[in-house]
Amino acid sequence: AQQSATPGVSRRGLLLLLILHVRAAASLAIVGALGRELAKARPVVVHVWDAKPAELQRYAIDDVSMACREAGATAVLVGPELVEVVAKEQELARGNFPGPLPVIADCALKDLV
Repeated sequence: AQQSATPGVSRRGLLLLLILHVRAAASLAIVGALGRELAKARPVVVHVWDAKPAELQRYAIDDVSMACREAGATAVLVGPELVEVVAKEQELARGNFPGPLPVIADCALKDLV
């Protein structure tokens, strides 16, 4: 049997600790801009997905990101590969109308480890 890297802590204990940490971090994040946006009467979160995100052209990402803002989306949900590029495009809208949207990373627990 494999031993835990931390003496006296089981795998189950480490997993529980990780889940609690992720939940706490998520609850803190919800209080900010995303929380305000999700409190709208009809929040719309747009899931931007592509089977081959590495092959997407920058102009396509910019166009979709801008279209989400202009359509009145509440937030944009993207895979880990697209978080940085979509967040940078959204940041370009700061000071404009409509302003930048919160970007949510669509990832599994295994992606965080």
